[in-house]
Amino acid sequence: MVKIPRAQHRRLSALALLLIISTHFLATAAAQPASSSSTSTSNAASARLARRHGAARDDETTDCSASGVEDWDKGLHIGAVFIVMVVGGLGSFLPVVGQFVPALHIPAVALTLGKFLGTGVIIATALIHMLPDASDSLGNP
Repeated sequence: MVKIPRAQHRRLSALALLLIISTHFLATAAAQPASSSSTSTSNAASARLARRHGAARDDETTDCSASGVEDWDKGLHIGAVFIVMVVGGLGSFLPVVGQFVPALHIPAVALTLGKFLGTGVIIATALIHMLPDASDSLGNP
């Protein structure tokens, strides 16, 4: 087994923690809806709920147009997909590789905190996606 100097070990631990934190910020930024789309999302959810309960009439039309498409940057979104894939891959495979390469070993505390962060991101994403429907269902008796 190769001995690693403490300074290098601390740098690698800091890099692993930075990867975990950056993944968390990317995930939370992607999960938060924009202010203009949240209104259209709640309107669409209200219309869907009204149709489900039979409150919508046949002569009513629903606005299905997309808002904010003019300033949508396709290249930026495609790049973001690959950035999330690379950062997620590094965050996933770094602990596995760290078991075999002593220089990339991650301390148990950092790994545990990373698991907690990942669990929190999954729960927060689930809550964000379920909240509009639940709010509409509870608000309309």
